[in-house]
Amino acid sequence: MLCYRLSVPRCYYFHVFIPIKRVFLSSVAEALSEYRSEVARAIDLLDDYKCVRMEDFGARDAPSEEVCRTRIGECDVLVGVLGPWYGSLVPGTQKSYSELEYDVAVQLGIPRLMFLSLGDMSIGAASAPTDEDRKRQTLFRDRVSRERQCAYFQKPFDLAIRVQQALYNFTRERFRLERPMHAREEDSIVRHARLERSLVEPHDRTRAT
Repeated sequence: MLCYRLSVPRCYYFHVFIPIKRVFLSSVAEALSEYRSEVARAIDLLDDYKCVRMEDFGARDAPSEEVCRTRIGECDVLVGVLGPWYGSLVPGTQKSYSELEYDVAVQLGIPRLMFLSLGDMSIGAASAPTDEDRKRQTLFRDRVSRERQCAYFQKPFDLAIRVQQALYNFTRERFRLERPMHAREEDSIVRHARLERSLVEPHDRTRAT
């Protein structure tokens, strides 16, 4: 019987430390309050993530726009939730806070995970968007759809699940890209050893019988 022993250099063994990642939650506030609460809870349930949202900013000695820019710059990823409402405009502009936050993430090179509502999403007690609001939001949604692969949702719980899934995939993709080269070589060694074992072991069992 042939025995295989995989020998891996000692330098291949390393401790993996994954720092807490901060997630900026971007959306209109009042109309999507239930959705925001579900998403924030879903994010905070993940061991390696913390949700950063406007509800927790408190009083600051700065304009809201400046606070948003600063907090986004401190985060690792932006989660954007777009319903049918465009939202409040930043003073002195024709741009909503949600679109401003998206633009800041673009400028800073922060990854964006975007979620768009379907037409029959639950709006609860929120008032329907005005025609002008809907028109601006349609343009914003079209832009986001062109620039990012989006996920779609209808209910708060549905959105929360999709956000967790996206963050899980985000973590896997980033970890794979950031892993040291020697760790990737170890993966290759393990795969080749398993392949060799799978090819040889059936032959050994045949000889033994």
